[in-house]
Amino acid sequence: MTVKILVFGDSIGCGYYDNKGGWVTRLKEYSAGKNGPRVVNLSIDGYDTDQLLGVFRDEVVKQMAGSETVVVVALGLNDSATVNSTGRMIVPPLDFNRNINRLIREGRDLTPHLIFIGLTPVVDEKLTSWKDEMSYSMRFVEEYDAVVRNICRHEHVPFISLIDCVGREDIHDDGFHPGPSGHGKIFEKVRNILEKRKLL
Repeated sequence: MTVKILVFGDSIGCGYYDNKGGWVTRLKEYSAGKNGPRVVNLSIDGYDTDQLLGVFRDEVVKQMAGSETVVVVALGLNDSATVNSTGRMIVPPLDFNRNINRLIREGRDLTPHLIFIGLTPVVDEKLTSWKDEMSYSMRFVEEYDAVVRNICRHEHVPFISLIDCVGREDIHDDGFHPGPSGHGKIFEKVRNILEKRKLL
């Protein structure tokens, strides 16, 4: 039976601001180089957990097609954004909590190999001119990251923290996306966890 690693992420998963294509592409090339599992990047720019829930089950089922499947969810940063015109979060905290719990329930129905990746840091002082319609802050990034971490701990789902390994110096000048060094650190941490669990 073939093995696939499905990655559901956002623009960071898409590899923005990395000349090597981003951490998922690095993982894909690394796995291919050792004849490992096929890595399928299902990341979409701007994605949040509300959007993923609308397609999650169907997309995982479609991709599985008889293969043993590892599902990696790397979302939350867009959820934590504030809409400037309303002052509301893109996905309010209670809804985000509900979404993570639901993703875990649905994921467990489909595969025993479910992993969540935490949020990457932002640099507040660089974010003021990033987007007119939305705002991000490290305070909310930490709050949403803690939601994912705590639910995963309670549900005994593997959680890969990035806040403790991606530093301010690894963030692009937009204050939001990791640069090449940040993508490199994410790749190394995810690779090491997957290999430790014998999934890569």
